[in-house]
Amino acid sequence: MVNDGSFSPTVMYWAKRKGWSVNQDVPSKTEWMDGYRKQGLKYIVMDRNLSDEKLPYILLYEDGNIRIYGFE
Repeated sequence: MVNDGSFSPTVMYWAKRKGWSVNQDVPSKTEWMDGYRKQGLKYIVMDRNLSDEKLPYILLYEDGNIRIYGFE
């Protein structure tokens, strides 16, 4: 899942072109994540230039531009 609400293919390209490109508010909706996980969601890639909100998932990687979250 990538937070590229404009549906630009750039972030999805770097995510190997598999997944969901969603609006900024979707990754923080924890009640939705079980449904996405049943469909194969393993990671959330957050472009920090679009949203710098920290999410309540396992932080796997962080730099000045992105955060990558995973699930157990």
